This record gives sequence, structure tokens and C-alpha cells, in this order.
Amino acid sequence: MTLPIIRKKNILWKIEYNIHVEHIDIEHKQLFDMAQKALEVNSLLDQEKRNEELKNIISKLLMYTKIHFAHEQRYMKEIGYPELDYHIILHKNM
Repeated sequence: MTLPIIRKKNILWKIEYNIHVEHIDIEHKQLFDMAQKALEVNSLLDQEKRNEELKNIISKLLMYTKIHFAHEQRYMKEIGYPELDYHIILHKNM
């Protein structure tokens, strides 16, 4: 199967995304970096290399997302975040 080359804008972290909780902000930035890397890989002209690298980065992104969600939910529980149950549902739907 031939995957189309999709060229999109960059996925860049912006200062206004900070929630001012250092360990959570660092993980959010890492997620943005990984998503940006996926976009860059998707622009490769060599289809075989593109497919291989996309599988790799998407796998890493999915694993890191699970880790991040666990960290974020633990933090929200620690601070008594009032919408924790709703946020957990959002994570499950992602």
C-alpha cells in the first residue's frame, strides 16, 4: 500500500501551553517533539524508509503517551483536581 506524503505545518510548543508544572510541561513538550518528528518522517521520499520510521516513531509516541497520561493523572489526583474523572475519560478516548 502506498501512503500519501502529507505536508503539514509544524507542530511546535508555544509558551502559552505551559501549565507551570515543570514535569508535566516537559512531558507535553516531548509529545510535541515526537509529533513533529512524525510529520518530518512522513515527508521522506523513500517510501520504505518512511513507512519503517513512521511505525517506529508512532510506536514510541503511543508508549510515551500512556506513560504521560499516568503521570498526569497521578499529579491531578495529588492536587485534588476537580475534573479528574472527566480528564481520565478524555485520556481513554484518545
